[in-house]
Amino acid sequence: MKTPEEWMRDFEAKIADARAKAAVVQEGLANAGGSASSDDGVVTVVVAPNGALTDVELTDAALRKSPAQLSAEIVEVARKARR
Repeated sequence: MKTPEEWMRDFEAKIADARAKAAVVQEGLANAGGSASSDDGVVTVVVAPNGALTDVELTDAALRKSPAQLSAEIVEVARKARR
């Protein structure tokens, strides 16, 4: 039979282990966003784990597209990144 001190040490060790595992899971979730690029590589979009847009990268070639084409491409690439 364990003494109260041994039981408490074991319990504290289990709590510390659970906290360490939770920290690993939280870090994984924080880094679990997605990214995608257009087929021609002109647009790259990065999204957070919740799907929020966090970055948009455009190459110089993006400036040769019309505003309507570019905005449609950004929206489409953002959809891909969320998947």
